[in-house]
Amino acid sequence: MDYRILCLGESTTQNQWPILLGDMLNQNDRGLQFKIIDKGRIGTSSMQILSRLEGYLNEYEPDMVVVMMGINDGEWVWTNPTTYEDTGRVRTIMFMKNLRLNKIANYIVEGLRNRYGDAALSEEGVDGVISSSMTPARGEDLKRVLRELNEIVAEGSQGELNHAVKSCMEKILTAPFRAESYYDLGNTYFYMKEYDKAEQVYRAGIRIAPQDQQGYIKMGRMYQHKGEYDKAEKAYRQGIRAVPQSTPAYMRLGKMYVEMGEYNKAEKVFRLIVRRTPRDIEGYVELARLYMQMGRRDRAEKMFKEGLGIDPHNEQIYREMMKYYCRYGDYNKAIELGEARIRENPQDAQRYCVLGGIYRDSGDYEKAEKTFRAALEVAPENDHIYTEMAITYTETHQYAQAQKMYETVIKQNPDDEQAYINLIDLYNRIGTPEKGNRLYERIVKTTTNKFRHCVELGKIYRDQGLYDKAHKMYEMGIQSRPQNPEGYIEMSYLYVIQGRQREAEEVLNQGIERAGYTPNLQGALDNIHIMTRNEKRINRRRAYLRLPTIRNYQKLRNIVLGRGAKLVCMQYPLRDIVPLKEVLGERKGILYVENRENFEEALKDHKYSDLFVDAFAGDFGHCTALGYQIIAAAVRDVVAREVFADNKR
Repeated sequence: MDYRILCLGESTTQNQWPILLGDMLNQNDRGLQFKIIDKGRIGTSSMQILSRLEGYLNEYEPDMVVVMMGINDGEWVWTNPTTYEDTGRVRTIMFMKNLRLNKIANYIVEGLRNRYGDAALSEEGVDGVISSSMTPARGEDLKRVLRELNEIVAEGSQGELNHAVKSCMEKILTAPFRAESYYDLGNTYFYMKEYDKAEQVYRAGIRIAPQDQQGYIKMGRMYQHKGEYDKAEKAYRQGIRAVPQSTPAYMRLGKMYVEMGEYNKAEKVFRLIVRRTPRDIEGYVELARLYMQMGRRDRAEKMFKEGLGIDPHNEQIYREMMKYYCRYGDYNKAIELGEARIRENPQDAQRYCVLGGIYRDSGDYEKAEKTFRAALEVAPENDHIYTEMAITYTETHQYAQAQKMYETVIKQNPDDEQAYINLIDLYNRIGTPEKGNRLYERIVKTTTNKFRHCVELGKIYRDQGLYDKAHKMYEMGIQSRPQNPEGYIEMSYLYVIQGRQREAEEVLNQGIERAGYTPNLQGALDNIHIMTRNEKRINRRRAYLRLPTIRNYQKLRNIVLGRGAKLVCMQYPLRDIVPLKEVLGERKGILYVENRENFEEALKDHKYSDLFVDAFAGDFGHCTALGYQIIAAAVRDVVAREVFADNKR
């Protein structure tokens, strides 16, 4: 008898504790076999987990779902926020931050004055900006937008003027009626997580071009990212009303409904797209993906075939159909389709690559290699083919051949950073990390993304015990991007594992001064003592979930319990389970896993670095093997108690 457990989460789940959980549970002598289905995905959010849930439930029909999610939904606050607002230190930080904001306002003012005149931004002087050839209405629009832009930017950004912001400002000053420049600035603020300013800039762009859907779509995307679905829906519908005959806003709205689990609404939107623009293949593809997620395989295949009827040569439809067949294990149909595509055009190297990937996924590595070699005959300088061959060789433990493939890619394209990283991973896999170190050092010298690679190389040196080299890499990373808090956090962790707590605290305070206040920096600062063996008193904090996370947990609860499965909700290490219980309740069928007390106890006898390999969340990070054993044991205890009690009853 099998008992199926579906595990959901992100990088703290994928290929981590679920493997250990299966081993632990299957040591029972009750005659019960546990099947663990690990569907953790690196970098995923609770919204994405929720969007895939129905598909997983249809495909695997689990008896129990274990979920640990939310850390990728945005920054979590793990101390009562009111304590931040009430402290003089934080008020001082915010005051100093606001002083720096005026630099940006001054830049905009001076830029407008230099281009349009000394009094360009005064009530009367704005008239000097307006060309005599402009219509009065157009001139009034420009006056309003320029004034509002100055007000928006005057509210400021952290630290010195961001280079990307400055570049966008220059574009706006050059062409103040070009909406795309405003959208570029809005996007910059969006990626900086300055959402209020992004919203205002998007609105300025919409006023410049009210009949362009892009502004509404970008506004909706921002709201959707924040979990404010009602506002996102309104923005997308405004875009639809602005240009009813255009499909992008419809498509965004439909995809958002899928993300929310509102499949009926999504189906209506996608069907509307197909009716309005029957030759828009994307509508058929999205409908087919939706039906796959809903477990309606026949309908999905029908939509693919309808799309092919409209455009029988559309490559996207064929590739999506092959993915469809592979998803349900029907590799023969996928292979048949792939071979037919090659017969139609034997000079298309990409078609060989797709078929080779299908052979590899089906476990036929010999045919996979043969197909990739056929692709090379067509396109001998295609780096992607060598990479696919390297992956195939790696999966079959032919490491020398895989190394040769990656080296070929680097020889053909010395600037391909990903090829270096793939080769470094291979060196680490086969036990020659020193070769990987030399390659990474080469990347750091030549890369445009110096911060990311400096930090990653610093982690590699740290894990190898090469602390001086790690320190040098972190310093280089911080110098290249002083406004990014991650560099300070990683540097502080390096100090902690060396027993240099005072320096760790200093570098985090430096981070707050340079990068501005963030909960991650503050959390790392609060946890300096937790990361040491000699700390007697463990500081207990509660995790206050963000509203989108709460909503997604509640929807997930309703779906899982509605299917008759049990739901196990697990909190992250060192985080309090109480907030989860408060929002989900003590309903029948819900179980909770506590990972605070077990990790606090472990930290009394172990160093932080014994349990965690990093500190990406401030007070915890990705676990070591020991840390994941603690998590797996906590889940095992809860699951075994419930399952065996059920069997006994």
